[in-house]
Amino acid sequence: MNKDFWDAFADLRKEKNLSQEEIIGAIKDSIENAYKKNYGASNVRVEVETEIGEVSVMMEMEVVEEVEDDLTQISLEEAKEIYDGYEVGDIVEYQIDPKDFNRIAAQGAKQVFVQKNREAERNNSYNEFIEKKGQIVTGKVERINNGTMLISLGRTEGRVSTSEQVRTESF
Repeated sequence: MNKDFWDAFADLRKEKNLSQEEIIGAIKDSIENAYKKNYGASNVRVEVETEIGEVSVMMEMEVVEEVEDDLTQISLEEAKEIYDGYEVGDIVEYQIDPKDFNRIAAQGAKQVFVQKNREAERNNSYNEFIEKKGQIVTGKVERINNGTMLISLGRTEGRVSTSEQVRTESF
């Protein structure tokens, strides 16, 4: 992946107040889920090298005498072509090219990535405000829609329904 791609993730981290681990976890989960859903491969592992900006997808296959499942098993003969020291029961791991994603798989990966980032952002907001439970916080009323106030609380928005508002106050 190129430098612009990683710069975009750095911007996303700053904008959404997410950690690098949360972003990388979302990348891993989205690619793994796409492979599992679209290719039926449950033995996929994703590695992210942030220093060099590279994502590698690794598939693990068990070495067997007779292949019953092409997605999880490899014959002993094929394994010995890769490395002569493989024996039955060993695990062969090889890299898959993520560029082979089709449009549907890429879109599925994008949806999982967006969902994971939203969850992380929601958890960060929750953790920020759970510590302030029972305290008064200040915010700015952004707009009122059918009596419900939308309030800006810094990086987070809050809602105050009509039933929770002081009736004698005007905003």
